[in-house]
Amino acid sequence: MYPGVCHSIFDKVVLMAFLEWDEKYSVGIEEIDQQHKRLFDLINKLYGTVQKVNGANDLQSSIIELSAILAAVDKMEDYASYHFSTEENYMLEYSYPDYKAHKKAHDLFFESVRKFKREIDEGKGFKLTDILEYLKKWLTGHVLTTDQKYRKFFKKKGLS
Repeated sequence: MYPGVCHSIFDKVVLMAFLEWDEKYSVGIEEIDQQHKRLFDLINKLYGTVQKVNGANDLQSSIIELSAILAAVDKMEDYASYHFSTEENYMLEYSYPDYKAHKKAHDLFFESVRKFKREIDEGKGFKLTDILEYLKKWLTGHVLTTDQKYRKFFKKKGLS
């Protein structure tokens, strides 16, 4: 059996979600929760693309799929930038006291993603699953810890 793959009793192979949304990730602000869900979705799409690369039978297919991986990472990075701007704008608008530390966490995320992209571009040997694990751990950890810190603050300000 393969991780991330569920075999049914009918022998159909169904890809399971790599990262599943759960209400424990909610920060109580609908707009931000929807953006977090979109980030989860983009990471799951990247996971699906990586699965295709792992299943590619020839070099040409692998090259095409690697291009798709870079495109998927770019799309996720662009959306993360949009999402982080939303959070940071709320923090500035409502004078969130931990803004600088939160922004620094966002900046470090981008540094790591750019490093992964350079390694993919340069053909450096690393596992494609490394970027997936990083994204999964970073996003879930960030939402469950750093983002949860602003939940009460924004609720008191009437943001929901």
